[in-house]
Amino acid sequence: MNTTRSKVLSLSDDRAAVTLYDDFSGELVDRERGVTWRMSPCGLQEYGPLSECAIWNRMGRSYMDHYPATFRARRTDAGLRVAVLDPLGQPRGELTCAVTVGDGAVRFRIDEIDEALPSLVFPPYLESDSLVVPRILGEWWRDDSAGTQFMMPASGWGMRWFGGLRGEHGWVAIVEDGYADSGVYVSRRAASAAWQKSMRQWQGGRCVSIRFTGGGYVGQAKAFRAWARGHGLFTSLREKEEARPPLGNLIGGRNLAFFQGYTAHAHRHIIAGLRHVTPEMEAEEGTFKVLIPFRDVLTAIEEARAAGMTKGYFTLRGWLNGGYDERHPDTWPHEPALGSEDELRRYFNQGDAFVPLLHDNFQDMYPQSPSFPRYVQKDWAGELKAGGTWHGGRCYVVNSEKALEYVRRNWETHRHYGPRGVFVDCIGGAHLQEDYAPDHLLTRARDAEGKLEQVRFYRRQGLIAGTEWGSDFSINDIDFYETRSNPAPRRAIPLWPLVYHDAAVMLRYGTGTADFEAADDLADLLWGYAKLWPCGDLANWRKRREAFRRSFVVDAWHERVGRDEMTHHRYLDPAGRVEQTEFSSGASIIVNFGDEPWDHEGRPVAPKGYRMLD
Repeated sequence: MNTTRSKVLSLSDDRAAVTLYDDFSGELVDRERGVTWRMSPCGLQEYGPLSECAIWNRMGRSYMDHYPATFRARRTDAGLRVAVLDPLGQPRGELTCAVTVGDGAVRFRIDEIDEALPSLVFPPYLESDSLVVPRILGEWWRDDSAGTQFMMPASGWGMRWFGGLRGEHGWVAIVEDGYADSGVYVSRRAASAAWQKSMRQWQGGRCVSIRFTGGGYVGQAKAFRAWARGHGLFTSLREKEEARPPLGNLIGGRNLAFFQGYTAHAHRHIIAGLRHVTPEMEAEEGTFKVLIPFRDVLTAIEEARAAGMTKGYFTLRGWLNGGYDERHPDTWPHEPALGSEDELRRYFNQGDAFVPLLHDNFQDMYPQSPSFPRYVQKDWAGELKAGGTWHGGRCYVVNSEKALEYVRRNWETHRHYGPRGVFVDCIGGAHLQEDYAPDHLLTRARDAEGKLEQVRFYRRQGLIAGTEWGSDFSINDIDFYETRSNPAPRRAIPLWPLVYHDAAVMLRYGTGTADFEAADDLADLLWGYAKLWPCGDLANWRKRREAFRRSFVVDAWHERVGRDEMTHHRYLDPAGRVEQTEFSSGASIIVNFGDEPWDHEGRPVAPKGYRMLD
């Protein structure tokens, strides 16, 4: 550390103050609470780009990916000119950072970055006892187990903020500008904003603000909620329901989801599991596996209604020609092995209390799709951009702006069935993409808009819309999200519900879309989620009907709190096995995930049980 550092900047307002030195260390002061946060004089920088223009971001980093950088700052008319130095003290490049204080926030606006810097992690981290990161549901990292990782928007990092805590005192860093090309870089208990080039050049603005909070991670979530509401990243469920009344069927309703069938491919097993092709695989190659045809879907729906399901929605997965994933986006006509067009029309005719949906996907395209490779993205080396390996085999990634052509084309068939909703996969769960194909170049920022335009097309038809995961860039256009999150004592914290519970309906998979076990009721109750019930074949459905009936407690609770803000969350025991959430209507619930009774005001809450409070 530079012991002879010189002050280069000192600013304050009535709530915040910042002092920075020529090594870019400093003190940020929460004047309201009398708390000082120290900014480190060093931080990790990557040797190369932070992402490789691939469909999935490589989150985990090793020590070979980065180096410990230090900084040297000097004052200029444009702000602080900051050099990034490697461990030998050699400059890797420079940037300009304008620091301001206002409305209780310290802002770092970063411009004029040298092209020699392939990526940038800046400003340096604030020293904290623990980190709070809105990864999926939300995570509280109180030790070094997270290692080093880089998270990008809409790929697990669902909201554009992160923070640190010292007791109940906290700070929140919010990416105010440059979101599409941003991220968060975490190493142990140090977290900083991270920045990527756009189309391999530094272009566009970048700004991160730091503001101070009390009340632990709840206070941090509420600080971001206030910022989001003030910056147009919030539309309430009540507003959405007023615009699209069928959304009301999801409040206190549930999703009955059917995985209908798929085409068997030996190469999928080879690619995904590095397995030899067996005679059984060869015999099945290219055959269509029917799991639940339309007639059995209609039977299961009738039995679900007889069991007590009074409203909600249904989702068909694998209905398309060839089954699940097989030929996106060339879906029509439907797979004939599943039944007749008349049966599909009957599926859509369920009365006003139910919203039947089709699962669709306009990001993934397969070599067997007739449209392949039209509008498939290319990486910076000019290769077709490969995606995941799913039931259709290895997919390739479609340009989101050009995909709107497929959306409009498919709607010309879809609309004749009279749908009231749609599930569009891959809007909220894959990170934003760059496309280097010369005839359809695409930045990450335009990719976000292209994805939203797909959803907005359906909204203009009056349909409710859902997608997977949960991401703040899509919150104004998405009505419900399906996600994967599970309880983890004193680690999994409901940051998403604390911010957006009253802006979108959330549902959870138990494991995956092709596995037929529902997620546990207790976490759904705690977080105020609606119930997602996956169906296998008719025998599987009937085997689990009693559990289906028991889970209606989730629907009743969601009817009470589904439109509410989640106002608080706390752990009631040291082990983190007993949790409580509170909602704006005054409703509250205690959930005991432990194996022993928990005493609440002289009355026990049973192990694996709950108590609802008014």
